[in-house]
Amino acid sequence: MDVVGRSDEELAEVPPEEIAELIEFALPYAEAKTGESRYIFALGRAALVYGDEELALELLEKASQRGSSAADAYIAHLTEDLDETAKYLRRAVKGGFRPAKDWLVEVEAAIAKEQMQTSSALPSSQFPQFNPDNFNRPDLINAFYTGNTTPLQTELLNNITYVSTIHNFLSDTTSVLFITDNRMIVTEIDPNLSYEIEKKLLTSRRGLNQSLDAGLKSVLAPFFAIANTRKSGGSIQDELLASNTAIVNSPLVKLDVLKKQAYQDAQRLAILYDSDPDAFRRVYRGLKKFVVEN
Repeated sequence: MDVVGRSDEELAEVPPEEIAELIEFALPYAEAKTGESRYIFALGRAALVYGDEELALELLEKASQRGSSAADAYIAHLTEDLDETAKYLRRAVKGGFRPAKDWLVEVEAAIAKEQMQTSSALPSSQFPQFNPDNFNRPDLINAFYTGNTTPLQTELLNNITYVSTIHNFLSDTTSVLFITDNRMIVTEIDPNLSYEIEKKLLTSRRGLNQSLDAGLKSVLAPFFAIANTRKSGGSIQDELLASNTAIVNSPLVKLDVLKKQAYQDAQRLAILYDSDPDAFRRVYRGLKKFVVEN
């Protein structure tokens, strides 16, 4: 377990005949080690590096069935259908294979761009009207679109987190240009807004208090849940259930969910720029208004 695996680049330097001999020699051992998916995965990866995709896919699928998240990621690269690729990458991410996170972002962006290109084949009159309900958080998108952002100051931590995630995505030139064909979008993004967002969250009393409160509740909630369950005579299993429920419902977990919603909404805004740039500008203008409001 302490041995670091060879990279694909290092593997490519090994003579093909040695790889073939290795696979023939080691495959029976790898097949027998049913609890060690990494052996089958390593041989599948070796076959892939040397161009034997049929054998590679066979071995990688076996490794995937044995729980190898890395194998899921490599299978994704052998899949021509983008939706299937995304499915395997999500499995890899869920299984803990970290590089798959960045790959999944690229694939999901490609899917979004493909959908956008399909839509662009329609006459412009057939583009759907701007509708906040197409977003994960229609309440926030509509508030930005109408400019009625003052009520958003109450839930400052949640709303500024949502805004920050959207702005960060739109500021990432590589990601946003992967989605939209209109390169002028890069001129729409205010480079100073990141500073204003940080200032609003860290220097305003409300933002600071809500951040501290969210952190404390997230840390202490499981302990309070266990104590209350124990006080009412609950079993150890009841205590564990109460603790897990408190963690799932904690403010920081909910913020993480909100970030994922905002990331997807940012992708939708980038797509919107191609079909309705004026609607995009109204939303982004309202977003900036919320940030600079007292």
